Amino acid sequence: MEEFAADTLLFDFYSELLNDHAKEVFETYLNEDLSLSELSERFDMSRQGASDLIRRTRKSLREFEKKLGLEKRFRRIGEEIDKIKSAAGGMKNAEGQAILEAADRIMGEL
Repeated sequence: MEEFAADTLLFDFYSELLNDHAKEVFETYLNEDLSLSELSERFDMSRQGASDLIRRTRKSLREFEKKLGLEKRFRRIGEEIDKIKSAAGGMKNAEGQAILEAADRIMGEL
């Protein structure tokens, strides 16, 4: 399950860097939870071809992350915003509320 969650997150960040076919097959694999046989049937390819494409796409996504680090930065920024919100949550005034709202806006933009 952990690998599936990692695949989904990396796909969210890097799907636009994949070719259209790999993107479509991998997205279907993630969103519809199809077996390799079902994928091969839907995309008119062999079961081994579907397996290879999933494996190569997964590898590409991890290589993109290794080179670009967007997911790692996203997590780090989220952790820092959580710290800010925690500190501001203890402030019982308008300034604390403004900090919380700003932190929420930033998280929404990520």
